[in-house]
Amino acid sequence: MKVRGRSVVVASAGAAVIAGGAWAAIAASSDSTNSVNACILPARNVIVAATAKGHCPEGATRVTINKRGPRGPSGPPGAPGLPGEPPAVIDGGAP
Repeated sequence: MKVRGRSVVVASAGAAVIAGGAWAAIAASSDSTNSVNACILPARNVIVAATAKGHCPEGATRVTINKRGPRGPSGPPGAPGLPGEPPAVIDGGAP
């Protein structure tokens, strides 16, 4: 039981490292500062990095992904806030 739990942890850590490396490779394969090239393998629902020249493995579809999309419209104004405390009255002393 202990060995199996340790194997799951090691496998999870390995998957995280591979995913991070894949993202770095996708980012490095960008053709401009605003987008990155990637390849979708539809048989496995997996995204992989395109080569430096933008090529994908056989059977994969090349896609260009924007790093940042256009700014959306402003949202509606928020509800009014609660009233604050009344201003402090400084008593200077009555005559």
